[in-house]
Amino acid sequence: MGFLVLVAWAGGLALAVQAVRRRNIGAAAALAALCLLEQGATFDHFVPAAERSRALSLGRSLPPGCSAFAYAPDADGWPAWRAQLDAAWATDAAGIPTLNGYTCNIPPGWPLEECLVRRPEDCARIEAAVAEWSARQGISGTVCLVPAW
Repeated sequence: MGFLVLVAWAGGLALAVQAVRRRNIGAAAALAALCLLEQGATFDHFVPAAERSRALSLGRSLPPGCSAFAYAPDADGWPAWRAQLDAAWATDAAGIPTLNGYTCNIPPGWPLEECLVRRPEDCARIEAAVAEWSARQGISGTVCLVPAW
């Protein structure tokens, strides 16, 4: 679907440049140059090997005896969804379920959407959220909080 929309936008832009060219070739060249310059924008990017390595490292760092875990790392400049995905992928590596997750269908009352530790009081908030969610969901056994504070 995205590709079809992209083709439609490209066709519309080509028609616009052609229409402007008939009136003013300099304006058409400026519009085309602007489109090329836009392509030079940089964004945070996804490097599969680095993402996989981080998730495997997290999976290996889980303490023995955890029946489940919650991942709450220090804020590192990335949004919380990155930590949520790291935890989900670490689940695959370690075979231990996580309380973290990333979906557009958040369970009612799920308290771990903001899982990053930015201030000391975040540790207490996250510990309470893990305990409350574990009790409400009937999770038995040890739920490890990673990293442990």
